[in-house]
Amino acid sequence: MALASLAATNLPLVLLSGAIGLLAAAWWSVMLPRLALWLLFGSVVAGQLIRIQVAGQGGGLLASDLAVGFTIIAGVVSWRRYKNRFADPFQQKGAQLAWLVLPFIGWSLFTLVIHAFSLESHQLVIAGLYWVRTSAYLLLFPALAILMLDPINRTTIRHGLFFTVAGLVMLGIVQVILLSDLSFLSQYGWDPHQRRLVSTWLDPNFIGAFLVVALPWVLAQWSTVKKNVLWRSGYTSLVVLQILAIALTQSRSSLVAFLGIFAIAVPYITWKMAARIRSDHARLLRLVGIIGMCVVWGALAAGLLGDRLAGFVQYDPTVTLRTDSLALAWSHIIQPNALVGVGYNAYQFAAVDAGLIGQFSLHSRAGADNSWLTLWATTGLIGVLLFAWPWIAAGIWLGRKAVKGLDLQAGAGVLALAGLFIHSQFVNSFLYAHLLVILVAIVTISMQPYDRR
Repeated sequence: MALASLAATNLPLVLLSGAIGLLAAAWWSVMLPRLALWLLFGSVVAGQLIRIQVAGQGGGLLASDLAVGFTIIAGVVSWRRYKNRFADPFQQKGAQLAWLVLPFIGWSLFTLVIHAFSLESHQLVIAGLYWVRTSAYLLLFPALAILMLDPINRTTIRHGLFFTVAGLVMLGIVQVILLSDLSFLSQYGWDPHQRRLVSTWLDPNFIGAFLVVALPWVLAQWSTVKKNVLWRSGYTSLVVLQILAIALTQSRSSLVAFLGIFAIAVPYITWKMAARIRSDHARLLRLVGIIGMCVVWGALAAGLLGDRLAGFVQYDPTVTLRTDSLALAWSHIIQPNALVGVGYNAYQFAAVDAGLIGQFSLHSRAGADNSWLTLWATTGLIGVLLFAWPWIAAGIWLGRKAVKGLDLQAGAGVLALAGLFIHSQFVNSFLYAHLLVILVAIVTISMQPYDRR
């Protein structure tokens, strides 16, 4: 009675408080997705600079781990507001493809559970935490598919990708100029790179893969902003700096990935533009200009690679070391566990038992120098197929979308997938956390209707 009397005597204050609460909740539900997306892209720019180290491990908790979790929460919260927009066929297909990550998440947990008794308790905890991380990054696919239903979120993702690429490129160029010798990082388990662009990711191969994967998307966006001089100038500058940054990484795996997507893109663009080129000399000049720019980039990259380029055709100790590592992984880990693997992220423990590595503090300890062999070793052949399924399905759908019309945005999604697939044959890059964020963002936005601005 006393509480009711108090509420009655302060009715205006109660109503005002309730109205403020409802307005705050409405504001938060609208702003939460945008805040989550900006934190997500900001964490990718922060890279490896913000991390909580795990004792005895080369890995740790990254800022992007928290940002991915926040983005997934934003997707769940936004589901009820956006679900009625699935009438659009693009949204329907994007959501269907995004949920294809669930079978791999379930299977990878199963492989870990059935090997639980062969692992020590701390090993099981470490492997389990990495399963949670990978699952969260894969669940980013459906989360972004949901958030992409809002046009404002799509714009946020587009701008976020632009500033992520620009930020990492600029920071990388500054790093090469001011901090080219990274020998001091060897005490923390990182390779002592010298005169190579690593940016905030501290690894030239991974940042090189990012630059290659993002380049087709940047070029596709450049082609859509003809009416906006400011954005067109920004994308033009970014393309030039991005190409320079790829060369400065001196990453042979990134060079191979770039040449691979170049070999796919040029015939497609030439074929789709052939009829228009006959009647439009400006288009022909643009095509020749793009090809010429790539040739110049190849010459620049070859010059910067120097002796490293010779490793493609003659003896190179690092190439030999990786080849021997893959051969040992195949014979000692993959073949004996071909169907279900040794358990998700338990590769390092199996490698120690097999005598392939001696410590867990190295950043290369968690897998072979090939994402697909790493998946085969840890989750078996079934795991490889389940992991590849959503990416292949997305690639096929985007490929059809690109072939039906000159949809450069869909084409960029295909090239991003192809680029990372090629790169992951030489480096364990398809499972790298920050690259998964960028790949998911590019693929999901490529599934949207082509927006010529």
